[in-house]
Amino acid sequence: MHAIFTRSRRVSSLETWLEFWQAVSACSKVSAASGKAFIGRNTVIDICCKQILPKVEFSSIHPEVISSLSNLILSQPALQATEAIDLLRFSMSVPKSSDFPASYIEALTSHFDATLKLAPSADNCFNLLMLVKSWLLDERVTARQSAIHVWLSVLVKFLDYVNAPVVENEPEVRPGDIHHFQSLLPVACIRCIDSDLVTRRTALEVVIILIDLYYARFNESTPNDLREKTTKAKARF
Repeated sequence: MHAIFTRSRRVSSLETWLEFWQAVSACSKVSAASGKAFIGRNTVIDICCKQILPKVEFSSIHPEVISSLSNLILSQPALQATEAIDLLRFSMSVPKSSDFPASYIEALTSHFDATLKLAPSADNCFNLLMLVKSWLLDERVTARQSAIHVWLSVLVKFLDYVNAPVVENEPEVRPGDIHHFQSLLPVACIRCIDSDLVTRRTALEVVIILIDLYYARFNESTPNDLREKTTKAKARF
């Protein structure tokens, strides 16, 4: 990878930079799988945030770069959740991101999912959802579609972590750890009457998941009673 990096800085072509980020992604996966440190990771992050993501001339490879970051933040040694969210903010502020191209949103969603995986906690989930909350109130359909798509992806991942079997020596993720679900419900419900069909349908899925998590927070009864409460709430909605 060092050879590709040296060539990238010398040649500075999009094709060579693309090879570099593909190599970064591969090395990150190896580091995460083996538990071995990704040597030079801080240098790669510095290059990404200062030389690549802010530059409009690299817009065509930004999705690939952001996808590489999704793997990079899961490499070793483990990053803090706050560090990963800072990187996510860089990914959200790249030039032309306000156009919400499909390839960019796909890569950004992967970045959100990886950031949640780094720290699958209720607080981290809520912080990630809040990053794109303003997009849900945007007058542009593409912004609302993108935001509700990210919300659904993050919530589905979080629900998977909540329902996953408890692993020894791993912290148990409980939906009751978060007290924000109730505050998110009105925001999602508003989008259920959106003028855009895709946004409405996705928002409905989001609301159903939020109801599941919200009622699980008060799970002091049997699973059957909880299912009955949740089913009635969904029916009323």
